[in-house]
Amino acid sequence: MTSVLYGSGLNYQTGNPVRSEIRQIERRVNDLVSSFEDLKKGFAGGASTGAPSAATSTEFEGRIQKISDDFQSVHGSLSSILGRLDRAEGSAGDFGSRISRIESSQLGASSMVMEQRSIIDRLVGRIEKLEAAAAAASAPAPVTATE
Repeated sequence: MTSVLYGSGLNYQTGNPVRSEIRQIERRVNDLVSSFEDLKKGFAGGASTGAPSAATSTEFEGRIQKISDDFQSVHGSLSSILGRLDRAEGSAGDFGSRISRIESSQLGASSMVMEQRSIIDRLVGRIEKLEAAAAAASAPAPVTATE
């Protein structure tokens, strides 16, 4: 666990790549959450013709909650892996066995990072579509001259 929490845990001179990756994902998720909050505020306060219906808002809130639950699940799994890493570092036993357990834990963490990247990429695509739809809905209708 020290290898994730502290930059010198993996004997890297310039930083810890696992910890850096985790921090980067946390920043991206926080950015997405704030974007969703901004969108929710925009939809909640919008009385324009492009404002989504209550059913659409409820659907988006449900999706946001599911994504939040998925993230919490991944976070819990990552905590479990970090706990196993900590126990592996503190347990007595043959050094080769400890190394293989640490490597398998890091492999699991790497696959979770890839899964989080995939979720984030899908969220970014959805946000871009929502922003485009909101921009199109709020654009004024072209004025036509009548004779």
